[in-house]
Amino acid sequence: RCWAGNVRTSSSFATDAPLTPRTAGAIKAEYEKRRAARAEAEVLGDLAKADRDAARRDAGLNPLDLAKNAVSDVTEQFSKLYFFGFFESATGEENPWFLKPWLTFPAIFVGVALSFYALLQTDAILLRGESSPIPGQSGFSLSNN
Repeated sequence: RCWAGNVRTSSSFATDAPLTPRTAGAIKAEYEKRRAARAEAEVLGDLAKADRDAARRDAGLNPLDLAKNAVSDVTEQFSKLYFFGFFESATGEENPWFLKPWLTFPAIFVGVALSFYALLQTDAILLRGESSPIPGQSGFSLSNN
């Protein structure tokens, strides 16, 4: 390590993380090891969920408990998904609750749907069925004759 002004800094990236694989073979081996561990964990998790559901079914529990299990499983899978956020910070700083992607993206879709509905209800969209004239065709007029 060396000094830059009154701050002690590392001399290279390698000294910051000495256990990080640096060669192509070491990187491949680490990747394969992590991939195998993830696959094994997924299989064990799926087996545990199947055993849990079978035990509850055999115990005669009501279908509501099985539905709760299914909802919790779907919620768990959904929480593993990554949603791109426009307001993500490179420093890891948390966003305000109203800028979270899980809220902003559905809000955009709801806003567009409500706007479309409002346009339909206020007759801002004039084309209705096959008898409505299309702008540029004969019979089309902007006046209310």
